[in-house]
Amino acid sequence: MSEVGTEETEESDGAVRLPRCPAPMAGWSPALHDAYWEFHTRWHDHFFDYAHFDLRSEAAALAAVDATFRDLMRQWPRVSAMEKPAAYARTVLKKRIIDQGRRRRRTPIPVDDGVLGGLLDEQAAGIDPFDALVENIALHDAVGRLPERQREAVTHCYLLGRTTAEAAEILGIDAATIRSLLSRARRRLARELRIPITPNGDGKASS
Repeated sequence: MSEVGTEETEESDGAVRLPRCPAPMAGWSPALHDAYWEFHTRWHDHFFDYAHFDLRSEAAALAAVDATFRDLMRQWPRVSAMEKPAAYARTVLKKRIIDQGRRRRRTPIPVDDGVLGGLLDEQAAGIDPFDALVENIALHDAVGRLPERQREAVTHCYLLGRTTAEAAEILGIDAATIRSLLSRARRRLARELRIPITPNGDGKASS
């Protein structure tokens, strides 16, 4: 994983990566510094999972997330004072995902080892890997056709495993709205994918 705040320098035995204090951090108070790294620790993996679901490439997802945190670092004194910094960070991440998507359309699209490994595991369990891949693509495409707010709620809660409270924080809306969006999205996905809705299913994720 690449780290924010590193640089490469040449030595006699080749290039090495040395830590440095990034310029944006130079004038930060200890509290501001701690707040940034706490935010980074809390959201980095989730942002990566979100970007990976969209881009379907670990390398592209990591590049989008690293660029997002570099942007946030440059603006952190202002971002940290916002009422909903996670929601703002998501808008930055989405722009970086779009940037990576444009780059990927100009280069060959790699297949992640994780995808291949998952198919092999399913084959070993007696599941047709081709059927599993088609179902995965169908779900991805069906989610992509949802209205934006429903798509975001489904992605964060069902596909990435976040609670309604966490999804509400990152989307900048309340938990009740998240539950309503999930319920509507669930009914639409059930129609598109031709799957039954369980009698006790109410579209709610845990909070």
